[in-house]
Amino acid sequence: MNIRIPYNEEYTKKLGLALYIFAYYEGTIVDILSYIDNEFRLEYYRKCSLTSGQLKNKFKNYLSYNLKIDGLLECYENFRNSIDWRNSLIHAHPATDCDGEIILNYQTNLKKLIHDHKWTYSEIDNFINTINKYEISAAEVLDKIRK
Repeated sequence: MNIRIPYNEEYTKKLGLALYIFAYYEGTIVDILSYIDNEFRLEYYRKCSLTSGQLKNKFKNYLSYNLKIDGLLECYENFRNSIDWRNSLIHAHPATDCDGEIILNYQTNLKKLIHDHKWTYSEIDNFINTINKYEISAAEVLDKIRK
């Protein structure tokens, strides 16, 4: 492939894995909410397109049903905490770091929780590991609901 934009192949592979893992995790959240509300899957996939933030708000609304599902609140908290990090990764821009490596750099309004962040290789690894742990926990909640 003849790409004229400078990039590090290993870095972009790791970036792709991070995005894939988050999408998989978000799919598990959709599955959980679909067990709570039979109509949710149809709404999510066919009726309206929800951002991760909107999905988080739907999840929060379902928590108000006082469901007795072990781990559901923690699952919500994990998802809520992951969204700002995912958004900072998605909306970051290529930059050359001090060591000469091409990375993604995120900068936004200082009032936001995450307003400046350099997505180095190790930061992407940390994100992947965190989302992987959250996915494992969410899958356990989903298994409990399915029984």
